[in-house]
Amino acid sequence: MSQLLVTGLSDDLTQRLQMQASRHGRALPEEARLILLRSLPPQSLPVTEPVSLGEAFWQLGERLRAEGLGIELELPKRRAPRKSPFE
Repeated sequence: MSQLLVTGLSDDLTQRLQMQASRHGRALPEEARLILLRSLPPQSLPVTEPVSLGEAFWQLGERLRAEGLGIELELPKRRAPRKSPFE
């Protein structure tokens, strides 16, 4: 993997980046990597077969999860169905 040294950052910018990383539970270099990943999309996207909108969202979610950018949502517990007032 490549390394990047960024010089000339103001103390204020470095402090804000550190605070943001802390809020997200990440180290400063990891936060900086994620910011760069999100701001620089790939130059060329692979050509794929046409898919439904739902499938496109699924593929996007899989790609984000693979890059460590996805989130996991907790499903609510299921309850017993309510009785219909028409019975």
